[in-house]
Amino acid sequence: MVDELKNMELLKTKSVLYLEDEENIRNTLISTLKLMCKEVYAFATALDALNAFSTLQPDIILTDVSLGEMTGIEFIQKIRKFDSKIPIIILSAHTDTDFLLEASKLKLVEYLTKPTNFKELQKSFFLALEEIQSNTQTFVNISDTIEYDTSHKILYDNGVIKKLTASERKLLEFFIHNKNRTIYTQEIKNHIWEDSYYATDTALKSLLHKLRHKIGKDSIKNVSGIGYYFNQNKSD
Repeated sequence: MVDELKNMELLKTKSVLYLEDEENIRNTLISTLKLMCKEVYAFATALDALNAFSTLQPDIILTDVSLGEMTGIEFIQKIRKFDSKIPIIILSAHTDTDFLLEASKLKLVEYLTKPTNFKELQKSFFLALEEIQSNTQTFVNISDTIEYDTSHKILYDNGVIKKLTASERKLLEFFIHNKNRTIYTQEIKNHIWEDSYYATDTALKSLLHKLRHKIGKDSIKNVSGIGYYFNQNKSD
């Protein structure tokens, strides 16, 4: 009981991206998910969910399989190109053996069949929490001397704390989360500033300059005309 209460509290700090093309089912389950999670990002199409994924940075994905423009399997395959670790739960009416075998290749936390109940859904989300905890890397090495504690949101240089502003921290964590790809300039602006009025090229360059000064000028590389990528230049 203690562990269950602890998991319930922990789940309240997490966000879920929920993909379901049937409106009635989606609206019903949104209410249930809001009881469990801090944020629920619901989408009717896989394309919209994919476009929003890197900006929203959800902790967990819950998806149906029978979608419109692409299957849930295809959606997950695309997600896995960006993020190989995010816990994914499938909720579907499919019980075909070949289909289940194909889904099993995608490193899923759980495969739930419709209709499901609150307890089954909650149990699958608890499994997702275990997956998150096992995947969590507390310290991210940025260079041989600089590391970032993702749990406590503290930057260290040779063991000495370096203060970050809220915007610098938000930008650094966005780069860490997307470290395996080039991030478009507009993506960064959308993530840092809610109001597009403040999301100017000058503001972004100033923020990048300040962050580079603290984590090393070579840690963030410019891709001309496209955006930036995070360069962890820690030597082996």
